[in-house]
Amino acid sequence: MAAKKISRKDIAKMSAAEFLRASREPYQRLFSYLRPYRGRFILGIIFGALFGAVQALLVFDIQFVAGAVFPDNKHEMASGLLKWFPGLAALRVEGSLSNVLLICASIPLLMGLRGLCSYLNSYFMLWCSVRVLDDIRQQVFRHTLGQ
Repeated sequence: MAAKKISRKDIAKMSAAEFLRASREPYQRLFSYLRPYRGRFILGIIFGALFGAVQALLVFDIQFVAGAVFPDNKHEMASGLLKWFPGLAALRVEGSLSNVLLICASIPLLMGLRGLCSYLNSYFMLWCSVRVLDDIRQQVFRHTLGQ
């Protein structure tokens, strides 16, 4: 199944919808190779999204820890965070040492979770890409030997 060659001049004359329609075929072919590995591919996407969420949470956690460790500091909670989680505005931490240490421990825990999500994202995506490339390579060799 040979794809129709499209020149740059043809692309320049196409509308965005026509271009997307014309460029869909190669990606559909690549996704057909990915189909047997879609479970691990989806896990890779999920762990990538979790990595991004933990990264964002880490920023707000550091701000929260700063407010707990330095209670005299006049810091304000981020308005975007309060919009999504209004209960955080009323959250106050008592100044006991054990509470402060537990709150400070959240930073290394989030960093560890972020590292784990990053590793699993990379692992699953790399695993899928190696298998897809191997399948394509085997198909090319079979085709070459069959001639």
